[in-house]
Amino acid sequence: MKEQEESARLNAMAGLHPQAEHLQRHIRHGEMEADIDTMLAPLIRRLWKNGIRTCSSCQENEPEVVWVQFPDYEDGARFLGFAGKRLLAYHWQKDYCYDTELSNLDDEDGGCFSIRFAQDEIKTILKLFPAHPEQAA
Repeated sequence: MKEQEESARLNAMAGLHPQAEHLQRHIRHGEMEADIDTMLAPLIRRLWKNGIRTCSSCQENEPEVVWVQFPDYEDGARFLGFAGKRLLAYHWQKDYCYDTELSNLDDEDGGCFSIRFAQDEIKTILKLFPAHPEQAA
């Protein structure tokens, strides 16, 4: 028991939060902040810095598969504009609607959009987004 308490204390000091199934880190950019799985925290923060909002994510939604959810079509499409051509394989869907043709996803009724891709693509995708987008403009 003392070992678990010590581990929890050290994680808290490092800003890590054991939530759900994965260790998480609290991140913030502007008005956005959340506890994000540690493997995804750098990518999610980079997305936020580039004006791409997310509303949920998981570093291993399925074995070796990352899941990122966007609050609307526009944010998901911007992500795919940067990363879609570089991903070896991905699955894009409007939540509760399994039509994977991006051009057929109508956002009139609202709803979130999700993308899933291989965990080993995280670092590749991270490099596609400018670290300092305000300087790139």
